[in-house]
Amino acid sequence: MVEYKYGVNINKKDIVEFAASKLLGGAVPPATGGEITRAGELACLANRPALRFNSGAQQTQLQQAAHHMRMCITMGEGNETAVTVAASEPILAEASAFITTRYGGTFLGS
Repeated sequence: MVEYKYGVNINKKDIVEFAASKLLGGAVPPATGGEITRAGELACLANRPALRFNSGAQQTQLQQAAHHMRMCITMGEGNETAVTVAASEPILAEASAFITTRYGGTFLGS
């Protein structure tokens, strides 16, 4: 759990929910009846163990960088290849934990 020096509990909750919405590429759906896209699920998973993509997943890497807080480290000539990484950011890791905990049985289609 991230430690906060300042702010009240409502602020802490808002920060994590804001980070969660950034990871998901939009608003956090309600815990009951809400759905997370596969791209949102991938963003959450990639942020926890720092998943690496193989070179054949260029479109996925670019989508994750554009919409799900993945960082683009370098682009090849003609923007055909990209190297991306999950940010080492405690708030994003906490947001990922918040999302995976909140959606438990429905997360990743289980």
